[in-house]
Amino acid sequence: MEPIKKVTVVNQVVNKLNEFIKEESLGYGAKLPTEYALCQQLDVARSSLREAYRLLQAQGIITIKPGRGAFVSSPLMNDSSAFREQWFSQHKVQYDDLLEIREALETLAIRNAAQRITKEGLSALESNLFEFEDLMGDTSNYKRLAELDEEFHRIICEEAKNQILIEINKHIEEELLIFRYAMMKIDGRMINTYTPHRVILDALRRHDQKACIDAMQAHLATARADMEQMARGQYSD
Repeated sequence: MEPIKKVTVVNQVVNKLNEFIKEESLGYGAKLPTEYALCQQLDVARSSLREAYRLLQAQGIITIKPGRGAFVSSPLMNDSSAFREQWFSQHKVQYDDLLEIREALETLAIRNAAQRITKEGLSALESNLFEFEDLMGDTSNYKRLAELDEEFHRIICEEAKNQILIEINKHIEEELLIFRYAMMKIDGRMINTYTPHRVILDALRRHDQKACIDAMQAHLATARADMEQMARGQYSD
């Protein structure tokens, strides 16, 4: 890994460690290099590295074992559906809280976007769904599908034309990424994203505020149900 610039150091360290885990194909339970080695490679202080560790642990990416180091713990690094189910069961309260905030945020976003969305915004959403539809038949595309899911909701948030809403959504996106990745690994699950997105876009084209809100809330209710099914072990590979 290359040294990083000392601008928003902690966030850059988080990004670099995520990249390292992916590039080195570190699986579940793999041990990260020592703190000393990482500080030297990234050219950062130990305090910055430990803060990045704290954020990654909160996201479920790594686990810190005192006296032993940092270990990969993301459910995405384990191909066992049983393991992913156990992980989501253990983190259910965290995701319940997150989805509650998401529902309030995205209801406000779609309400505003219904009145304010531009032709460019509608075109961006159509392009997003076109690519999603093209990829959704193959779960090996799960990473790109998760990114497209995230992008669809981000466009709506941006079209709401509220800068504070946009900034809050950035934090929600980071927390939801593991959930999105895990869901897109499940065969047939992609339709639970594509179909509601198409309904939402159709309502946005009509600038029908009530239809937009109803479609978004129904979509988010399905996402919550999917998470609960995952936690209960009702999905399998």
